[in-house]
Amino acid sequence: MASASGTGIVGQPPILPGPARDERTRWRQRLREENKSLAKRIFARRPEVRLINDYELVQATVRKLATVVGYLSLTWSTVVLLGGFVTELQLADFWTITALSATFAFR
Repeated sequence: MASASGTGIVGQPPILPGPARDERTRWRQRLREENKSLAKRIFARRPEVRLINDYELVQATVRKLATVVGYLSLTWSTVVLLGGFVTELQLADFWTITALSATFAFR
């Protein structure tokens, strides 16, 4: 199936003659140079800014992990309390799991 652009392949840009090809090559080269300058600016940031950003990233990751662990423990304790394991629990264990579940639920 031929495309309207005349290349014979659908989705391919047309093969352009000399001047248009040179312009496209210059455009690609200019784009590469702009990307290199952007990378240099990012890596040239002040060290204290990078330190603060890295600290915030670590803190956000730890908070996300704590939230996931909280949800998993709440789910587990709910399964233990409402599931078939209630008959096997001691009274102290039952109230400990109940308190933990309530703490995670209200948090």
